[in-house]
Amino acid sequence: MKKLRFTVINSLLAVIVCTLYVSCGEESENISFFPIAKVSKFERDSYSTVLRYGNLGLAEYTVYINNEFAYSGDILYKPSSIVCTMNGVRYDFQLANTKGASRIESLTASEGSAKKYHIQYWFEDPEGRVTQARVDGLWTQPVYISYKYEGNKILINESGFDFTLELSDTDNLGYVCNVMGFSGAELTSKYVFNPDFYFLNIYGTPIKKLPQGQEFEISEDNQHLLRVGNYSYEY
Repeated sequence: MKKLRFTVINSLLAVIVCTLYVSCGEESENISFFPIAKVSKFERDSYSTVLRYGNLGLAEYTVYINNEFAYSGDILYKPSSIVCTMNGVRYDFQLANTKGASRIESLTASEGSAKKYHIQYWFEDPEGRVTQARVDGLWTQPVYISYKYEGNKILINESGFDFTLELSDTDNLGYVCNVMGFSGAELTSKYVFNPDFYFLNIYGTPIKKLPQGQEFEISEDNQHLLRVGNYSYEY
């Protein structure tokens, strides 16, 4: 009986050690870091967002609507996640196992104990751009969104609906423009690439060119992007 018990304990220890070995041996994906210029304030329509930075990156949002304070939110950085609560909604960003830069793996938005929606991300593009997203919780069935990059076009399919985002020859200086927000695809511009969280710099490789057909303004020294469409930026 003692021998049997000893054998069982040894087997369990072997399983635990093996599991730890496999987990620790799991390699992190090495991805390139593309720094987004530190925008201190960006505006769109009646919304104005003031950004404050800390040692780890973006640290606080303060949002004004029609120049009146609306809400603010702090950013909490954890080893494998980022948490932010804004306007009563908690956003939990799960980060992928990467080296070189942080990249989102999934997002869960909740209000109190109720989950509002969940988004899963995939990055199978050779340049590290998002290729697919799955949105759960907005409808009874999950919605799949795909992204294809063909020359100066980004082809987006949201659950059967097609959108084409054409890019110009103008550089997205400092990568401050959330180009996907100009796609016309509602889930993409509102949820998958949430404009409030673009400056967390976790959505993979930024789009390097500005969207076509949008008016833009660049600083006199050609170093900063000041405006694209209805978005304006301060530094």
